[in-house]
Amino acid sequence: METYLGRLLHSHSYRTPSAFRDQTVLVLGAGPSGKDIAADLVPEAKKVYLSHNNDPVAYETPDIVEEVPGIRQLHGSFAELLDGRRVEPDVLLMATGYRYSFPFLSKKCHPVVRKEHIEHLHKFIVDIQHPSLYFIGLNKDGLSFPQYHLQAEYAAACIAGVFKQKSREEMLNEYDAMYKKLVTDKKREAMFYHCLDLYQWDYHEQLSTESRVPNLDQGLEKLYWHVVDRREFSFADFKTAVYRINDDKTSFKSLYEPDENVEQQKTLDLSKQ
Repeated sequence: METYLGRLLHSHSYRTPSAFRDQTVLVLGAGPSGKDIAADLVPEAKKVYLSHNNDPVAYETPDIVEEVPGIRQLHGSFAELLDGRRVEPDVLLMATGYRYSFPFLSKKCHPVVRKEHIEHLHKFIVDIQHPSLYFIGLNKDGLSFPQYHLQAEYAAACIAGVFKQKSREEMLNEYDAMYKKLVTDKKREAMFYHCLDLYQWDYHEQLSTESRVPNLDQGLEKLYWHVVDRREFSFADFKTAVYRINDDKTSFKSLYEPDENVEQQKTLDLSKQ
């Protein structure tokens, strides 16, 4: 990093695409932030390299967006890629994720963070060692903000005594079982404990049932999967689509989708399933 002469910044500092007008940007990382920023840059940037080592993020990307392998090294104004190519970006934008940090908490109640995994959280919320301490919004990917709403409802219900909190031993046993389910059995790194994948829907049901509040609408789950697929077909402008959850709460309606075509719509229309 020290030898790179171009502009270097983290996705945390990204605000608007206009700041990168007519520039060549290398976005390192193709997680949610990396993909969203690469798509957002399309109207303004001269060229966007989306650098990662995963499967292609879309069936088709705009001409100015090119998916390339990860970076082997940086030197001067150049980035050498793992395939041996050298590119010369004006900006290297690091969409490489975030680290959990709680500088506002006392050491007496600071959670154990190891390998980007916060240990001993029941339901990904309750600190088992300090059961009056609740964490909201730590999970990654998935239907984030609606899930955080349910987590807040769960914490509020627990505080209000809507249900009796389990013993520390019970919570620890459930935590161990969940870690085995999401990490050990899948042979993944500890950091993926906070990525619920398909389990998120069962998780939402558990939170709503115990909190005695309505679960998320079924239409929202269907819309989630629709948008996930839609991004692969309409990488640059999928965010401009407009949807509405129908009154029955079990389906949704597309009010506007860019560049619709019949074949894609047949593939992506989950509202009728």
